Amino acid sequence: MPRFLPSKFAALCVSLLLVTALPAQDVQYGLAKAYHDAFEGDITAYGLVYRKNEFTAAHNLFPEGALLQVKRLDNNKTVQVTVIDKGPWIQGYVIDLSRAAADLLGISGNTSAEVEVTLLRMPSAKAKTAPKTQEKPVTYDKVPEAPKQAPTPVKLPPGTAEKTIPTNVSPSTGETAPVAKRDPGKTSVYKITQVTETALVFGVQIASVSNPENVFEEVKRLQKDNISDVFVVVDKNELLDETSYKIVLGAFPDVEKAGQYRIALRKKYARMKGCFVVNY
Repeated sequence: MPRFLPSKFAALCVSLLLVTALPAQDVQYGLAKAYHDAFEGDITAYGLVYRKNEFTAAHNLFPEGALLQVKRLDNNKTVQVTVIDKGPWIQGYVIDLSRAAADLLGISGNTSAEVEVTLLRMPSAKAKTAPKTQEKPVTYDKVPEAPKQAPTPVKLPPGTAEKTIPTNVSPSTGETAPVAKRDPGKTSVYKITQVTETALVFGVQIASVSNPENVFEEVKRLQKDNISDVFVVVDKNELLDETSYKIVLGAFPDVEKAGQYRIALRKKYARMKGCFVVNY
């Protein structure tokens, strides 16, 4: 969870680091940092409350409830933490630690350290027994063909056939082509563009869903609220074979402006009380 903005020098160094994940061994290497104390009491991506004095962490590879061991590589200090949140979202960083856990490793303030993260235990079997009611997310590698319907030729008024040039005539056959009409009450049209810029920007994440249909439902709600600067970040977790769709509002050059927008959203919309700033 991207709670902090590193210095320009740190950001430059981070971009040169390669994070190596070894799913087969459940070991990961990279940078660790601590949550800012200002997030005490905030709601995490899993709907849990963050407490700085508890030994918890945010991680993107391992799920809620996983028990991890974090070892600082330069001093060999270790700590065990439980995953309660998703993050971090800054390149090179592999885990966000609660203040209590970070203090044990000697990570103070906004500093960071290289660590080894090892999976000790996945969530209990009891938590896993609940059957999944959601279907596997739909992938859109190929657009499905529209159902075939009987053509409905456009009939011209008597006496106007020779004077009117129909716009739905096939140039190859000369036959009248069907005209498809959209029912505004049953059909929704979305204009979607993939963002290809590599520069990191900041926004406010308001939701994370696993079913893409829920993304469009939320977009409808946002449009009714006159919010149009909406981004969808597709995050694929190969270890868990899951795909999540993060709904992010706004694109700001720095974390301060994104933070101000977050405060405004939380005040205006009750359903956005748990929103938080992210990099993407």
